[in-house]
Amino acid sequence: MINRAIKLIILIQSMLTVSYAYGQSNPYQQVIGLFDDAQIVFLGERHWSKQDSDFRIALLKHRELAYQIDDLVIEFGNSLYQNRLDAYFLDLQDISDGELSQIWRNTTQTSGVWDSPVYERFLLELRKVNERLPKKVRIRVVAAGPPINWDKVEVFEDQLPFLNRGWSFVRIIEREVLEKDHKALVIIGRGHLNRRDDEMGEDDNLIRRLEGLYPKKRFSVVVPAYSLTSDATDIIDLIKENDFPAYVDSHSAPFKNLEAANYLPGTIGLLEEVVDGLIFWGAAKDQEVGPDEHFYDMHPSYFKELERRRGLTKRLPLKSYN
Repeated sequence: MINRAIKLIILIQSMLTVSYAYGQSNPYQQVIGLFDDAQIVFLGERHWSKQDSDFRIALLKHRELAYQIDDLVIEFGNSLYQNRLDAYFLDLQDISDGELSQIWRNTTQTSGVWDSPVYERFLLELRKVNERLPKKVRIRVVAAGPPINWDKVEVFEDQLPFLNRGWSFVRIIEREVLEKDHKALVIIGRGHLNRRDDEMGEDDNLIRRLEGLYPKKRFSVVVPAYSLTSDATDIIDLIKENDFPAYVDSHSAPFKNLEAANYLPGTIGLLEEVVDGLIFWGAAKDQEVGPDEHFYDMHPSYFKELERRRGLTKRLPLKSYN
């Protein structure tokens, strides 16, 4: 609480003396405004989505965000490297590209999902934001992934303590955000955030677990609307915005009574029962941004290690302790 009061004072002082370069834009203000009531705002993403990447980077560039939150929690980070994240983002220490990339390359995910350049770009943009801010206001980046050390993983069984990512997300948010009475923005795949769906298992559904454990805490969920079925009422016909992306308040008329599945496939119930807000891009087509076609050729040792990790998914004989 004291830290946020200091942030507010600094923000007011800076607004009186400095003209900030970044303009205001309604959807970004709407998301930031959720922190007036919510302790944590969950911003869902479609992996590799250019639209979602552009949105969260633009959100970073609104000065008010840094004065509203203490932490930014990322799914695409290995918590084993939390000290490295603190050194890089809070103390602004120089860290080599190789050391920094271990944070997202050495997670439990062996598919290469975090090899898209959108995740590295997001962290580099956040570093630039923190470089402009007083130390007490800088955003702390918190990695939510299990702290697996791949150097110590030799056989399949060595991975077992780290495979429940859902509980890792919950425990790290508990320890680093809730127990410290911090406010946080959480960037995570949208499937972890639907309050009602038939896709994500309970082990991985973050919002249902947290709201079950902390019924008195206030959480907000914002996800991209990315698919309109043939039965869907086009959001363009319901909103007054002419510019996109646009923010849709799921609890306001006429949106709250829309069937969620028409906008978020796999969900169940009304839109207001599933999420608190949508980021809507209109008719603009999204683009998947994957690794460069020569990425793995340029990083042969990393590719070899990925192949080793993938090979461990088949159960191997237990290690002998004779």
